[in-house]
Amino acid sequence: MRNHEHSHHYIDHRISDNAGRINVARWLAYDYRRPDPCIAFTMGAHQPIYYIPLYITPHPRFDRGPNPILTSMQQRLFEADQNFTTIVNGALDDMDDPGAWAEVSRYRYGARRLDEAHRNLAHWRRMAERANQDIRLAVHAMSRGDVYHRLYPYLTYAYSNNPRMTPAVASHFAPHPELRAVLQAGGIGSSHLPRRRHLRIAPPRIIDLTGDD
Repeated sequence: MRNHEHSHHYIDHRISDNAGRINVARWLAYDYRRPDPCIAFTMGAHQPIYYIPLYITPHPRFDRGPNPILTSMQQRLFEADQNFTTIVNGALDDMDDPGAWAEVSRYRYGARRLDEAHRNLAHWRRMAERANQDIRLAVHAMSRGDVYHRLYPYLTYAYSNNPRMTPAVASHFAPHPELRAVLQAGGIGSSHLPRRRHLRIAPPRIIDLTGDD
């Protein structure tokens, strides 16, 4: 719209044209479609466009008193998915307060983002519940199969040349310090190492049984 000084929407905002001259913008437009509503200014066609955020002007009745917050039912009036939303939009147009329209647009955009976040959160909660269920089932299955205790000698005795050592001492032969810590905290396992073809036995090495690496 024309930014005329006698217009109700006149804004004394100075911008530069293509020639570098600074003057009050001749044209302005309100953009409520952005996440952050704004006012667009320009000197005309094929001229630069400048944007500034659009906010509501506080009502004079609250200049010296408390600023009451809208109740939840009052906020419902501005929701975008109500059956009466079209009527509210028409009333906002009739009230002709761009700042009010801007705040309503921000409110609706925030509500859409919140709804989307809730949907995503519900989705990831379901995914987490399924993952936890898979973990629980696998833990029960590994427990029934005694996987930890049966695997223990393959991580300890297999790296030693002394098959007669106790399982507690065997944990010191685990090939990695963090693995040794897990085995020692998890408890000793089986001392039986079944014969297998192609079982790779590490060469004997000196191990510090004090636990210092």
